[in-house]
Amino acid sequence: LVDVPTGDMIRSITLDKPVDHKLPDLSVPFAITLGRELSPKVLRHFLGLHHLVALEVSFHEEVRGADVAQLAGLPRFQQMFARGMRHWNEADLEAVAGMTGLRLLNLQLSAAGDEALGRLTSISELTHLNLDDANITDAFLEQVPRFKRLETLHVSRTGVTNAGLA
Repeated sequence: LVDVPTGDMIRSITLDKPVDHKLPDLSVPFAITLGRELSPKVLRHFLGLHHLVALEVSFHEEVRGADVAQLAGLPRFQQMFARGMRHWNEADLEAVAGMTGLRLLNLQLSAAGDEALGRLTSISELTHLNLDDANITDAFLEQVPRFKRLETLHVSRTGVTNAGLA
């Protein structure tokens, strides 16, 4: 996790059982890992969680970009881990691109290509982007200058070449 500016300790919660009610908000920053057995509909119960900082939905086959994009208005939400979301398409990434407050986005093992991932340049606060093992090439690198605050970009095991990085 990226350090939270307040310096508060982050608590981690794993949800692996269905939730059919509003979750209580904690008074400290926390992260939630969504169990793969849960329906993405549970995310609507997160809308009042003002201290939610991070969400992990990695390898969750039912979660779509629009499901997580509804959390964009949470004041402290800034980190999303969505590794292995090979089913995400341009519409999913377009929805995620509207989450302009994200600082860290992990899309490792993404099947989306250069153009689709280029939509993420509208995430104005993004400082860390992990695209390891993603379906990108040197063409994606042409879009990197459009990420205004990007500090770290991971592109290991992709179609990016040494020539493209030069």
